[in-house]
Amino acid sequence: MGADFINNLYEDYVNGVLIRDLKKKYPVDSSLFFRLCLEHHMDDIRLSFDGDITDKHIKTISKEIKGRREVSKILNKMTLNGHRPTEEEAALFIASNAGSVSDASLCIPLGCPLTTIKRFMRISRISNDFAQHRKNVSGLTLAQEEVLLDLKRGLRKKEIAGLKSVTPGCVSGYLKRIRRIIGQDGFDEAVREGCVARILNEMVEKSDRSSDDIKKIIDESVNVKLNKDIAAEIGCPIRCVNEYFRLTGIVNEMNMITMEFDQRRDIIVKRVKQLHEEGVPLYSGYIKRNYRKEIYNRADMFGGYRNLIEAAGLNYDEIKLWTVNRKYHRGYWSRDRVVERGMAMNAEDLTPKRLCEMGESGLYNAIKKYYGSVKEFADHLGVEYKGRYRTNAGQKRKRKGRDNDGGQDAQHEQ
Repeated sequence: MGADFINNLYEDYVNGVLIRDLKKKYPVDSSLFFRLCLEHHMDDIRLSFDGDITDKHIKTISKEIKGRREVSKILNKMTLNGHRPTEEEAALFIASNAGSVSDASLCIPLGCPLTTIKRFMRISRISNDFAQHRKNVSGLTLAQEEVLLDLKRGLRKKEIAGLKSVTPGCVSGYLKRIRRIIGQDGFDEAVREGCVARILNEMVEKSDRSSDDIKKIIDESVNVKLNKDIAAEIGCPIRCVNEYFRLTGIVNEMNMITMEFDQRRDIIVKRVKQLHEEGVPLYSGYIKRNYRKEIYNRADMFGGYRNLIEAAGLNYDEIKLWTVNRKYHRGYWSRDRVVERGMAMNAEDLTPKRLCEMGESGLYNAIKKYYGSVKEFADHLGVEYKGRYRTNAGQKRKRKGRDNDGGQDAQHEQ
């Protein structure tokens, strides 16, 4: 065997070429590969200094050759910036990132298995204290952080146990330790996030919409639509929308089902103040006819309608219906004022029923006093009288009258 043959074998062996490839390239028994490499290295050592080489030197040289081959085999599996890194480049990269990311995260930029990273760090004596650093920051181990993340994703205890291939009791132990480390408030917040995620996932399954689309619809519809209308637009049960509002703390003023008792009272008071600023009559009769569900039926939350008005900072005596009617009796409605008010009204409003619905009972009494009837008042103004609203009772009276007339006509014909 020539010197060039042994030189090439030594270079390939140290550079980490696999034994099966060495067998194909060199017609030598594989048991001789290391021995020939050792002889090549021994010749270089003999040339460098004079003297005998002891067994200790041989062991040291053997360990060095095997170590260099092991490192080369590891480097052959790595790719940094598109090429195979040198030992110095790989060591610098790993040392600079160790402590900020885990060993598994180091595998991604180097494109190698986790075992390769661990072997290289062991040979190069590089320690990654990321696990300890993470534990010092969050106080949780990696397994505990994974369980906490699954909890925030909305998974239940049995689902987490199936995912981790452990028993539900083991997951309960994890949760107890997590609660003790992060505190009750932090644990409750994690549970709430999990419930929100679970409801959102259910809405996604029911509606076939993405979670971002559902959140966008809710943001645009809150305080504009009722919960049932929001649920219909999303395509999910109203129960999901109500639960989502309750868990996230969103208050939909259009629907009070998700509000606390004090929040409902505040919304009602706010609405009463808004109507007062718009000039809407607030006496009980008008509110009962026009805002029964929105305001009047909810006055029981305040102990009565008077308490509701006073809770809004208004004087109940100034807006009571009987107080308004009293000023009519004091001569408020003169003939000129009745005509002025009638001219300002629409023709459709000049009916007895419509006047009472509008809270103009004082005007109606004044019209009867001065003109006898609303029809004569409309003729005086030159306005077409639309007549009374047709009701079932009125229709029955008309039918009864026609029946009586028909019976009398039949008697006359006989």
